[in-house]
Amino acid sequence: MTADEYWYAPPILAKCYREAHKLKQRQRNEYAWLQGLYVYDAVGAVVGSALSGRGGKKMEYLNEAIDIGLETEQEKKAKIQRERDKLIANLDAFKKMWDLREQKSGETPSQL
Repeated sequence: MTADEYWYAPPILAKCYREAHKLKQRQRNEYAWLQGLYVYDAVGAVVGSALSGRGGKKMEYLNEAIDIGLETEQEKKAKIQRERDKLIANLDAFKKMWDLREQKSGETPSQL
């Protein structure tokens, strides 16, 4: 913000500059965190591979970039649908397990 803007512009402009500065700081912080995550993964892959010994499973570095939420609407909907399908499958498996357990104990679900 220039001195002229500070003294003669509407006061709300100073608030806007402060908010913009906070957003830039947050963006820099997230970028630094993401960079640290990549370095952590790279070091972990190298050290893990070095310490695995002969015949051990070698650690690998990421094959693609980490998704930071830049998904299209179609990708978001597909992800939600996959999670929903997974939940339904888990609940169905739980129900089958419950029914088998009830049959083994001699009780039927209607007697509960």
